[in-house]
Amino acid sequence: QYKFSNCGSNPSNHHIQLKGLQITPHPIKIPGFASFKLDVDVSEDIVHPLQTTFDLKGKALGITLPIKCENGVGSCTYPDWCVAC
Repeated sequence: QYKFSNCGSNPSNHHIQLKGLQITPHPIKIPGFASFKLDVDVSEDIVHPLQTTFDLKGKALGITLPIKCENGVGSCTYPDWCVAC
């Protein structure tokens, strides 16, 4: 099971809204590859650099743990998401 949310307290200030997330395979196998499909609504033109932060957490044995950034994968901040894609 996975969940997603937009960050920030005022969604009207968000120019990009995450509407859906699909991860395959699910559950993710480690080691291995995973594919993430994002469904977003964009309300304004995107001007880069567009700094983007992903905060990923995993759950094991009922304990929620952060997933650290390794080689650009995990809970990472990308200085320009337009280039990272």
